[in-house]
Amino acid sequence: MRVLVTGASGDVGSKVREVLKNSNVEVIPISSKKRKGFVQWYLTKPTVPQQLITDTIDAVVSCVDGERQLKHILTFTKQYRIKHFIYIGSIVTELRGKEDSYAKNKAIYGNITRTFCAKHNIQYSIVCPVMVHDKDNNWDKKIKRASPVCCFIWPFFHLYLTSGKSVGKAVLEILKKNHASKLVVL
Repeated sequence: MRVLVTGASGDVGSKVREVLKNSNVEVIPISSKKRKGFVQWYLTKPTVPQQLITDTIDAVVSCVDGERQLKHILTFTKQYRIKHFIYIGSIVTELRGKEDSYAKNKAIYGNITRTFCAKHNIQYSIVCPVMVHDKDNNWDKKIKRASPVCCFIWPFFHLYLTSGKSVGKAVLEILKKNHASKLVVL
């Protein structure tokens, strides 16, 4: 099985890539930066890198943000008849008692994914983790936006965490089952 992973050098994308590779899935990692072993693709531009045009790809895992980027990778998925599209969303809803714009945008992108894939008969899954915390990711910056009183008063606030590796395992499970799981919440 060959799986294209966008955002494969990021916090979650790197863990998804690692889990898939460790499970003998052939991963085609995508990054906007030039990196050894990665396909460089600025997803803000619709131009598809030449090496992806001739490859057979079974699934796409989207670990990037941005409406334009998402629409380009969805169009690529349709154009090259890729069987399955997996979007990594989020269920973090608020920080400091205010709606979190990151999660709000993730919900919008999830709706774009659902609508596009349904319209074009593309099998899709949406994986929505809670706050992802791995060693050396930028989770500490995210939590600093929340007031400590909000985060650590028991029992009024519960902070749920997952890891990028758990997100990768959910993606792997979806791929193994070879069917669309419309929504997976971690």
